[in-house]
Amino acid sequence: MDKDASCKGMRKAGSFKGFTLVELMVAVMISAIGMVFVLSALQRTMAVLSTAEKMTTANYLLNRRIWENDQLDGESGPEEGETSGEFDEPYELFRWRRTVSEFPDIFGEESEPLKLHLWAETTTISWQGRGIARDLQTRNLTVTRFLNK
Repeated sequence: MDKDASCKGMRKAGSFKGFTLVELMVAVMISAIGMVFVLSALQRTMAVLSTAEKMTTANYLLNRRIWENDQLDGESGPEEGETSGEFDEPYELFRWRRTVSEFPDIFGEESEPLKLHLWAETTTISWQGRGIARDLQTRNLTVTRFLNK
């Protein structure tokens, strides 16, 4: 009997084409570590997107509130004091505060004539948002403008 004929159905050691179990486990481990980084980046991206969405909404509400203040004040101008409130749905998570006060003493003596003619109006929009540590924090968007008395 010929030696080549008897080994015809057998393969030589090391000639098998494929991956060993250890190689597959290493590949799965590398993939799992990569997925951890990808999911972490995705979570951060979602947090940034949420913050950007809230800031955009707050900017819209701030502009709307300033426009409403102008409509309510009319020709007589604003009254000194503080007012605050909440927004209706779908903005019930946001609150506003408006403070009208004398012109601040930021220019020293040169502020005196300005105090006679200008009010300082500060409008703030506030909402609860999650910080980096995932704890709730109060976020604010504030604009101060100066109005004729």
